[in-house]
Amino acid sequence: RVVALALFLTILTLFFRLRQTESFKPHANLLLGLTLLQISIGISAAIMMLPLPLALLHNTGAALLLLTVVYINYNVFSVQKTT
Repeated sequence: RVVALALFLTILTLFFRLRQTESFKPHANLLLGLTLLQISIGISAAIMMLPLPLALLHNTGAALLLLTVVYINYNVFSVQKTT
């Protein structure tokens, strides 16, 4: 749970940094939305003692979150190369 808190704070920092640039606001919103969804699924899974469907949904959410961060990273570095 400590790692989850550290990741949440890191993602929150990234969210606020992305929101400063107009072209990255939709990316920032997607990142925060997926993060909050992941947190709610994780809490639900813990409360319900890890039923398999919630555990699978939590893993799927983690994969989507990772893909989103990779996509944002690609876009940020693509923009930096063109400027």
